Amino acid sequence: AGRGATVTLIEKRDRPGGALNVAKVPPFKEPLCDLSNYLFRQAKQSGVTLRLNTEATADSVVQTEPDRVVVAAGAKPAIPRLTCLDETCVITSEELLRHKDVPAGDYLVMGGGLVGLETAEHISHRGGTVTVVEMLDRMGQGLGPMRRDLILDRLVKAGVNLLVKTRVLSIDDRMVEVEIAGTPVNLGPFRTVVMAVGYTGDKTLFEELKDRVPTDVIGDAGRVASIYEAVNQGLDWVLAL
Repeated sequence: AGRGATVTLIEKRDRPGGALNVAKVPPFKEPLCDLSNYLFRQAKQSGVTLRLNTEATADSVVQTEPDRVVVAAGAKPAIPRLTCLDETCVITSEELLRHKDVPAGDYLVMGGGLVGLETAEHISHRGGTVTVVEMLDRMGQGLGPMRRDLILDRLVKAGVNLLVKTRVLSIDDRMVEVEIAGTPVNLGPFRTVVMAVGYTGDKTLFEELKDRVPTDVIGDAGRVASIYEAVNQGLDWVLAL
């Protein structure tokens, strides 16, 4: 919009920001609120037409007769295949972080990456008892050493139970069967099991549009990465027009 284009932004929720609105919820992530608010304010001041609470479909997008479309629809939480999955007690980390209330009780977080660790800290800060299980031999894989050490130190001091080299086999009747060093072990019961095992890009809308109107895909919809990389992709896309 700042370069003279007429821009319509379609967002299915009541506020733009996507994953930022989830990432800013855990403790010590307050600076992300500033980034989300800044980008929202800049879009409005640039004259962007905001269509909130509106889910884009291929037909509805084509009906607007756009010259170009950029799909930045984000990613979907990955759900692992298990021998038994009790859906009555299983939610994704994103679902948990979008809810303001975290009822007291025992929680198991499946996945010890950044999202899983931050979700565990969020639950712990609100009075929940947390166990985190990770298949790899260390928590926080991919994090920088300082950031990893800081969050792990806070979790240990908060009494969070951290289990590495632990693979979830099944979830049934709020009990979780895991494998530790080749030995099946039952954990639980848990009030809630939280899935935090990663994301997969969502190219559904891109695939439906690409043969009907010039369309590109950026951000997590194309390849799950960092906030920094997503912002840069948006800038690069505009400069390449």
